[in-house]
Amino acid sequence: MCGRGVGRELCAAFLCSEFSIDGDLRHAGYIQTWIGLLKDDSRAFFTACNKAQAAADYLRGLALAGPPTVAA
Repeated sequence: MCGRGVGRELCAAFLCSEFSIDGDLRHAGYIQTWIGLLKDDSRAFFTACNKAQAAADYLRGLALAGPPTVAA
C-alpha cells in the first residue's frame, strides 16, 4: 500500500524532469519520508521505482505521440 504513494510521486518527479517542469515541487522531501518508512524493506522501494518508471514511460509515450486521429 505505501509503495503506491511513493510510486506515484516518483512517476511525477520523473515526468517533471523529462518535460522540464519547474515550480514549487516537493518531490524530494516527500520521497525522503517514504524512504524512511520503507527502510526495513528495500525491495518494496525498488519495486515502487520500477513501477513508477513503467508508468512514466507509458505516459511519456502518450504525450509524445501527439493528438489522436479522429475517424470521420
